[in-house]
Amino acid sequence: MAPSNVSVGIYNDDGYALTTRVEGRATYYNFIDIYGNTVLDEDIRTPGYYFPTPSLSDGMVRYYQNGLYGYINTDSGKVLNQQYYYADNFSEGLAYVETKPDRGGYIDKDGNVVIPFRSRVYGSMFTNGLAENAAFRRGEYKCGLIDTNGKWVVEAKYRICIKSANYNIWELKRDRFSSSVYDLYFVDLGVTALNYWSVSFLSPTQFIGNQGYYSYYVTVSKEQITRSTFDYISYIGDMSEGLLSVKQDGLWGYIDINGNLIVDFQFDEVQPFSEGLAAVCLDGKWGYIANPLVYPAWDPDEIKRSELLGLIDTPASDEPITCGEFASLLERAFEMENGTLNSIVSEPGTLLTRGIAATFISRTAEEQGKYYRYFLPDSDDRASISEELKFQIGFVIQTGIVKLHDYNYNEYNEVQRDEAYRILLRTFEYLLS
Repeated sequence: MAPSNVSVGIYNDDGYALTTRVEGRATYYNFIDIYGNTVLDEDIRTPGYYFPTPSLSDGMVRYYQNGLYGYINTDSGKVLNQQYYYADNFSEGLAYVETKPDRGGYIDKDGNVVIPFRSRVYGSMFTNGLAENAAFRRGEYKCGLIDTNGKWVVEAKYRICIKSANYNIWELKRDRFSSSVYDLYFVDLGVTALNYWSVSFLSPTQFIGNQGYYSYYVTVSKEQITRSTFDYISYIGDMSEGLLSVKQDGLWGYIDINGNLIVDFQFDEVQPFSEGLAAVCLDGKWGYIANPLVYPAWDPDEIKRSELLGLIDTPASDEPITCGEFASLLERAFEMENGTLNSIVSEPGTLLTRGIAATFISRTAEEQGKYYRYFLPDSDDRASISEELKFQIGFVIQTGIVKLHDYNYNEYNEVQRDEAYRILLRTFEYLLS
């Protein structure tokens, strides 16, 4: 723990915090790790509080004394004495430094020059092998991207280059205004998508971009860039339950994260989905539609096949079904002893939910020797359910017995009779395949 006369800053991403101690006119700096251990054997002293403070990144402490910058290697203890007019933090083993104004290059942790010093070039920290650099071009500075060998990967012709926070993609702006035109450089693909006014990323290879009066769903690969055109696509933050609202020829519909049209263009206005439903306006009247990804459009022939196989003897309907009845249907279909599944629930007359259905199906699969534990991603909604139920839900999804999107199973939802019959059929066909 730091002494009472020492103030401690916020821990950085590397797990270190700056400590500050003021004695008279002098200020002393050091760093501590998450256990409170001091990093440097000796504090860094500056003659006043208003001088640049030290920083620690990539195992290198950058400090400022006597008007120049230097570094201290926290692993080896080696000191690169203050000799740089300007110095940036280390990242990926390199740091941009200037030996005099307007002349900079990159050094390694031993002080060796890796990327030669050049005039009228400014550098920055590396991220995933690339760094924004500015070069003087035709009377003004333009930005591009270099690799760790100093080679220009993206030509210096932009006003600013910004690394995406979530993906290995660089946003290349023509000017510094928020409404400027973007080019997008996809690092892993080595591909640049040109001329977008604004962008929202869906994945490392998919984004929504605007050009003029149109919105585009764009997929990028090494071979090509494909685009689907819409009048308007809602903000990516409005994506709900795997669907995003889109507008075409004055009417609204919904697409999924892969750009597939899931709900056709037919509504005057729409709202995001919530708990499987979305409010929509058609011919001036509001109502609700179900999310096809949460409540799939089942194959109409499945009910007929269930009847022909003798799996059911009661007509399908949108009425709920009890746990006892569904368990009995499974026991009969797989010739299990009566009560094998009913013993799972204390009250067979309880209405069947998707969670209980997953348990019934998994136990049936165990009886047939075909049950496997499939991983199910955690979510806040599933924090209270058991690990075994998570595996059981994963099983019915991964096997295709229940076809849903993004594991959005809604295990507490009641199962309607027609859905139960279709689940029964798919269980039968899977386990006997």
